Amino acid sequence: MKDAIKLSVYTHNDGTHIIVRSWNEEKNADRAPLYETIVKDLEKYHIVRAACWFHARHKFVNAYISDKRMAQIIDLINGLFMIERQAKDMSFKKRKEFRRIHSRPLVTRLFFLLHKMRRRAEDYGKMVNDAVNYILDDEKAFKAFIKNGRIELSNSAAERMFRHIAMGRRNWLHSGSHDAAQNIAFMYSLYESCKLNDLNFFDYINDVLTRLMKGETDYKSLIPCNYKPLPKDDGEGQKEAA
Repeated sequence: MKDAIKLSVYTHNDGTHIIVRSWNEEKNADRAPLYETIVKDLEKYHIVRAACWFHARHKFVNAYISDKRMAQIIDLINGLFMIERQAKDMSFKKRKEFRRIHSRPLVTRLFFLLHKMRRRAEDYGKMVNDAVNYILDDEKAFKAFIKNGRIELSNSAAERMFRHIAMGRRNWLHSGSHDAAQNIAFMYSLYESCKLNDLNFFDYINDVLTRLMKGETDYKSLIPCNYKPLPKDDGEGQKEAA
């Protein structure tokens, strides 16, 4: 989105503390038990939890293996993602209006079918009923994106940022100390934020460290979402001018 702040922030703490550092008023997440238990904590910070439609779709794709009737539900969810692809470069305000026109009818139809399926639960197997309940038990969170252009349809982007940690867990299971873990979290934050802003991480770090060594004090201009590389000196041009 044109008006989005693109930053990724990692943190490390002892135990299972709930820490919220957000410049947005929304939190997009799947239905892992952890997130459902911190709803009140999120409300304290005036943050709305939105559900992930990708995880919901995955439930129905699995159910489709045993019940082909789920094709209709999958098609409707696919329609939502197709609409999102068309709206990805819109401002939050325009995306909200675009969703109201195009996504809302699909969501209305989808929930009509899901409630109908729940009333006739005996006609379906366990996987289907689990998929239906996965959405209906969290209906408000699944509908949140319709009224807010800032909310993403899924949390897939956030999960991709943690993939490299999960894949390399056996290689770097222990950080050595809590301070080291905080340093690693800081570097992950920079790295993923550079990816979000289409920055070459090596060039970014090299330039930022050089500027800091030369006395740069405008630190806000150095974070990835605000960063602008300096124009490269044209050595040959300077020689000719001399």
